[in-house]
Amino acid sequence: MNIKLESKKISIVIPVFNNELNLVNTVEKIIILSNAFKVKGYEFECIFVDDGSEDNSYSLLLDLIQKNQDLDILKIVKLTRNFGQYYATEAGIANATGDYVGFISADLQDPIDLFLEMADKLNGNIKLVIARREKREDAGFGKYFAQFTHHLIQKYINSNFPKGGYDFCLFDKCVARSVLNAKDRNSELAILLLSFGYKHELISYTREKRELGKSGWTLSKKIKLFIDTFTSNSYLPLRLVSTIGAISASISALYFLAVFFLWLTGETSVEGWTTIVLLVTFYSGLILLSIGVIGEYIWRILDGVKNNDRFVIEKKIGFKVD
Repeated sequence: MNIKLESKKISIVIPVFNNELNLVNTVEKIIILSNAFKVKGYEFECIFVDDGSEDNSYSLLLDLIQKNQDLDILKIVKLTRNFGQYYATEAGIANATGDYVGFISADLQDPIDLFLEMADKLNGNIKLVIARREKREDAGFGKYFAQFTHHLIQKYINSNFPKGGYDFCLFDKCVARSVLNAKDRNSELAILLLSFGYKHELISYTREKRELGKSGWTLSKKIKLFIDTFTSNSYLPLRLVSTIGAISASISALYFLAVFFLWLTGETSVEGWTTIVLLVTFYSGLILLSIGVIGEYIWRILDGVKNNDRFVIEKKIGFKVD
């Protein structure tokens, strides 16, 4: 057992959106984790951020805090509406008082007890410890879509990004301050943390199947996150459009030379209606695609210039000063 010379505090942030079926089990595991941290000499708090849930998640959290108020470790930050997991997590980090701050999903498909090992690895040199998904027991299209996305992130955005991706980690105060001071919008917190360049370590684990409830990560949300990730952190979409445009222009030039040569030799005939239609259709689609990609980047510039609040807190429960 590592003996701490001075007391440290752990803050765990859990964004909540329509997770009522998981919360009882989650709180039970949080209490077990808090006791384990207290044995190791740490103070502990867990901040649940209700991200505009449409089910009974918020009222259930209130009930669970009331039942466990003697422990004084459970807190709630309620947002006015659904701002998304990134901003909900950021709201929790902004209200965390710990020396070390971590986040994890409310369904706890990831082993929460790994936070104990993470805390032992944090020191003045290592400021970020990441739990990397080495394997995942859940199946379906989403699994392969995630693997594809992580591969592209590792190749085109940050080579240090874990191959299997990650959903939870633990970091110290200076990393938390960097998150709150960052001006990035429509990004992904996992990428943002690695972009700071702090020295970090990895811990591998196998992600378990979801036992209760249904994941809120619908296909449309995954696609939106995919688009946001690459338009906010990479020039890859613009480079792809430029490459396709250059290839198309080259093919068109060769086609023009061939037709011009046939015209000079008198071997042309009144044909090619299908070819013309196909070319017009293809290039019209390519132009619209290019405008769409450029528009995605322009929208992000506009979003940053407006500088609206990333999240709005409606109320806070369990904090000493509300």
